[in-house]
Amino acid sequence: MTATLAADRLSRFRGDFPTQDLDARRIAGLLEAPNCGRRLVIDAAALNLPVLTDLLDCPPAKLSPHATRRGQEFERRVLDNAMDEVIALTRTHLGMVTTETRQLDLAPSQMRTQNPALASALR
Repeated sequence: MTATLAADRLSRFRGDFPTQDLDARRIAGLLEAPNCGRRLVIDAAALNLPVLTDLLDCPPAKLSPHATRRGQEFERRVLDNAMDEVIALTRTHLGMVTTETRQLDLAPSQMRTQNPALASALR
């Protein structure tokens, strides 16, 4: 099957249903379930997942515990030890010389403390 033929079939399958571009979450979903034919077709047809889940009365999406742990591990690696791992990478791969760094805690609780005017926006 040619790419043009496949695109035409996916377009006919989708019809007037709203589209949604691939994003990091959709790509992660494809990687987590690479053999799920339904997932492959839905993503290949670029169906809008929030519209589809509302239509099917599915529960709202939530971040998987695995994704949460990976995010926390990444954040820890980046921020621990005054970001020395990131600084070492910038020196090695980008040839940057860093003499001083500054690190801000952007957690909502910290932002509310430092910026009371933002408290209502950070709920």
